[in-house]
Amino acid sequence: MGAKSCPPTPEHPLAGVALGTLYALGGLLGISLGILNPIVAIFMEERHVDGVLIGANASLLFLCVALAAPFAGRALRRIGLRRVVAVGLLAYATAAVSFPWQSDIGLWFALRGLMGLGMACAMIGTQTALSCFAGDERRAVANGVYGLCFGIGLAVGPVVGSYLYGLAHHLPFTVATVLLVQAAVLVAIGLPGARAEPERASGRLLLRAGIPVQAVLAYGFAEATLLTLYPAVLVRQGFTAMATAHHLAAFVLGGLLGTLPVSHLGDRLGYRRVLFACGMGGIVALAVLMRVDSVSALIGDVWVRLGQEGQPISAEYVAGGAAFATGLTLGPVFALALALLARILPRADLPGGTALFTAAFAVGSAGGPWLSAWIMQHGGGQHLFTPSMALFGMLVFSQAVSWLWRWLRSFASDYAIDTR
Repeated sequence: MGAKSCPPTPEHPLAGVALGTLYALGGLLGISLGILNPIVAIFMEERHVDGVLIGANASLLFLCVALAAPFAGRALRRIGLRRVVAVGLLAYATAAVSFPWQSDIGLWFALRGLMGLGMACAMIGTQTALSCFAGDERRAVANGVYGLCFGIGLAVGPVVGSYLYGLAHHLPFTVATVLLVQAAVLVAIGLPGARAEPERASGRLLLRAGIPVQAVLAYGFAEATLLTLYPAVLVRQGFTAMATAHHLAAFVLGGLLGTLPVSHLGDRLGYRRVLFACGMGGIVALAVLMRVDSVSALIGDVWVRLGQEGQPISAEYVAGGAAFATGLTLGPVFALALALLARILPRADLPGGTALFTAAFAVGSAGGPWLSAWIMQHGGGQHLFTPSMALFGMLVFSQAVSWLWRWLRSFASDYAIDTR
């Protein structure tokens, strides 16, 4: 989203306070979303709701984010950043605290839609404000820090929510509500009420921002699938909520340990190269996560052929290692893609690029649970992450084609014949 009427970015006296507020807001949004996404799925699974309906309910949240983005943009221009973000947070909180006390599936879908509307106002407003108050020299850093805060919150939330759900079913909803209300208060105190005028994204912009947009689309798809459907699959296999939290903990730990060093590696080696490596690693990790029994059996066969005594690595450790590797490779993708977007786009195109980035994340997160649930229902649980692997495969392929095209152009330029 854009901001033509925002105050001067680095010189504004409240710019530093605003950026700090936005970083905190990104973390709180990530934690709240991370708490509610898997818990809503577990909550509905334990009430014997069909798996496709669970996926559709999760998709509705992000579908509403994408659909409400234009209306949130108009509201930013009319009533200002602070009010739009605060109202969105309070709407999200109202739906969250009401969810566990309802028993009608229609109301669950209505409340999920309200969550999406509130999230749209919060995310679009936050991204717009980030463009307003980050100067040219620190815009990539600001986007990277915000992406890191949001990604860490999104990773920590499921573990916190699963432990709280094991104590009381309504507790994670209550905690998420408290965090969202605190975020609204923080916005009211630390975010200036500047009005913003959104800008439209063009086809040229989509072409230039293709890699980061494709990366965040795949990230949203895989992350929403893992956090929404994977806990329900574990419950269906007989795991308790506490055991589910332990499985997710390895994924979260990988994301937490990997985000900072991998992002730093992106600063040194280039965001495109590191995104390529993350995509390749994510494909392998998701493949192992889907085929834990087969991988464990293969390790056992190799163990016997080597003539080793004792028991090989158990399936539980294989699953934990795969979950850790998945977090290590996929956790940094959001921050890397957001930083790459800020690096490759000029300031004039950055507002539209930010809107496109947010919409791609919402679309990926909306399509992930629904499509993965549909494929899993027809092909079995071993295909839960097949669509996610396909999207990361497309990302890797796109980058390889881009590099090949640039090499061919450079080669042709070196050997061009001057006909003048």
